Amino acid sequence: MNASNPTGINNVSSMNYPSCDDPPETENIIMTVYLVVILVLTVAGNLLVIAVVIAYQRLQQVTNYFIVSLAVADLLIAALTLPLTINTNLNNGIWCLSLSSCGVWLAVDSMCSAASICNLAAISLDRFIAITSPFRYRELVTRNRAFIVLGAIWVYSLAWGCLCLLNWQDSDKPAIAVSFNGQPIACQRTEPIYYTVAAALAFFVPLLIVLTAYSVILKVAITQAKAVAALDLNRDRRKKTNFFREVKATKTVALVIGAFVISWLPVFILLMLSLWDKDYTNNFRVNYPELQKAIFYIFLRILPPLNSCINPIIYAVFNSNFRSAFLKFLRCPQRMQQDDMNHSMATTSTSRSPQRTTYSTMVPDQPETGNNNTET
Repeated sequence: MNASNPTGINNVSSMNYPSCDDPPETENIIMTVYLVVILVLTVAGNLLVIAVVIAYQRLQQVTNYFIVSLAVADLLIAALTLPLTINTNLNNGIWCLSLSSCGVWLAVDSMCSAASICNLAAISLDRFIAITSPFRYRELVTRNRAFIVLGAIWVYSLAWGCLCLLNWQDSDKPAIAVSFNGQPIACQRTEPIYYTVAAALAFFVPLLIVLTAYSVILKVAITQAKAVAALDLNRDRRKKTNFFREVKATKTVALVIGAFVISWLPVFILLMLSLWDKDYTNNFRVNYPELQKAIFYIFLRILPPLNSCINPIIYAVFNSNFRSAFLKFLRCPQRMQQDDMNHSMATTSTSRSPQRTTYSTMVPDQPETGNNNTET
């Protein structure tokens, strides 16, 4: 599911082969600079997300484990696939490395794409439970269950990465190719069945789960908002606070999901069109060359890499807990850990009070109650 050329739309014509010795064209130099900036931001931002969740006890909530898993997927994309994408850009879109490196590129990209959308599906289900069954959240969403789901997500995603290396139509033929008639071309798969099945089961099905969960969440949130508005402010302050905290958390996750869908849904739509309606895509390329080029750059070369670095920005802008943790960690990690230890001791003593009843919440703006999840 490689974003730089998932559809073969930029394949080199067999009548006009470029060479790996050719200097990079101006547009590819510009794209290379863009990708280098994205790589640096992706690595720095997602490492920061992982670091603050590990170091900051107040962020060690179940949903944030899925946030960390999502950050790991983005980090792998930046570390293992973006450097190879940059190399391809410097060689004007053709693959000048080995066949095995092409296989690694495609496999890691497929695995991380599947892991990203599956993590988002898991987070959506977490939000679904938090909004629709808030008083059973601690019972249903526990660390052990979260770790089981995380393990299943990565095993499932790894399977798709490995299956990428197999030819699903003819096992006697290689699944990937980097040359045609002895000349280098773009790194790509040689048959469409894998991409079709993978797109269905590792993208569209999880996406359907996300959209279904958020449709129900929206309906329930509207209904509950009316009920909460009618509560007595003084007597039911805690209920109101908990409800609006959960809604704000759900909105933040919705932004992350929205950014992912905008970045990747066009890729998979174009992928399906190029695989199963070649006449249409070829005619479109001939009849609307400028529009085709704009679509190629915006939806296949600019947006997918950008998505890998945008999540930490969303957390920093829309989540006060993450924003505070980022600032404290960057200023003084040791002081942050000491403050967190003091906070943990304080909340441990106060949580013993019989009047204190809270339930675990998701990423943003949760009350500082320490670690409230129960084990199962």
